[in-house]
Amino acid sequence: MDILKNVKDQLSGEISEATFEGANIVLYTKNEDFFKEGEGKIKKIVDQIKKRIELRSDQEILLSQEKTEKEIKKIIPEEAEITNIIFDAQRSIVVIEAKKPGLVIGKGGSILEDIKQKTLWTSQVQRSPAIKSQITENIREVLYENNNYRRRFLNSIGKKIYEELKRAGIRTELSEADETLGKRIREAQMQKIPYILIVGDKEKGVGSVSVRHYKRGEEKEIALSKLLEKMKDEIEKKAA
Repeated sequence: MDILKNVKDQLSGEISEATFEGANIVLYTKNEDFFKEGEGKIKKIVDQIKKRIELRSDQEILLSQEKTEKEIKKIIPEEAEITNIIFDAQRSIVVIEAKKPGLVIGKGGSILEDIKQKTLWTSQVQRSPAIKSQITENIREVLYENNNYRRRFLNSIGKKIYEELKRAGIRTELSEADETLGKRIREAQMQKIPYILIVGDKEKGVGSVSVRHYKRGEEKEIALSKLLEKMKDEIEKKAA
């Protein structure tokens, strides 16, 4: 059964949309109560399918951007020094930039949870850049406002890679799509994951991936089909 259909069926009509972002699953709901209290049901499915799932509000139930910005500034202490609030409306995410990110997150994520409960937006926190650039800010705002393409891109690539790995019987360890590339690579290296696959616009166009090997540290572009053959050969040799 298709994994997205399986997840939606298990949640009995609570989900308005299910999609891939990178290799992770994102669910959108129009039910405010389910968004606030449905993590228990989500966790059961995660334990079953062994795949990360993030629950977000459907755009229809989000608090307006104007009211959300006011609520965020009311909830977060001034000492956090917020420098920017950017709305990624297509993905129901609000990005909060601050000089002191820890004060935005709160103890055990308490402040982010408060923002979630009061606005229904999913918050992401970033440290304010050391050097402010108006050009950079303008580019980022345009990217967030026109995010339909980005969502389709992440969905198509993530689904293809997931299905290919699943069919090949290859175990994978997946990182959050919204983390920086450098952070994802560092985490994979710390976990000693043999292969790190990187996909961008260039790779998408030719059906390839950029690969970094844990031990050799090499980076090269290779067709996904050839990489899968190579990985299966390595697995068979180790099992022999």
